[in-house]
Amino acid sequence: MEGEPLLEMHADDARSRGVAAGAMVRVFNDRGNYQCKAIVSARARPGVVNGLGVWWRKLGPGARTSTRSRTRS
Repeated sequence: MEGEPLLEMHADDARSRGVAAGAMVRVFNDRGNYQCKAIVSARARPGVVNGLGVWWRKLGPGARTSTRSRTRS
């Protein structure tokens, strides 16, 4: 298991967003956000990020998530 929250990004995506390997990045959607360390890797397909491991809110830095799920139509 990883020792900290990690996110794999393709080199093209990292470059276009100004993200350097090892930088802390904010991952977010309409249900919440968290911070993790970026890893630039060819394992991630362009346009896709890979969140590595499972992190409980209390263990992840800067995590803010919604505990209620919205109904989508």
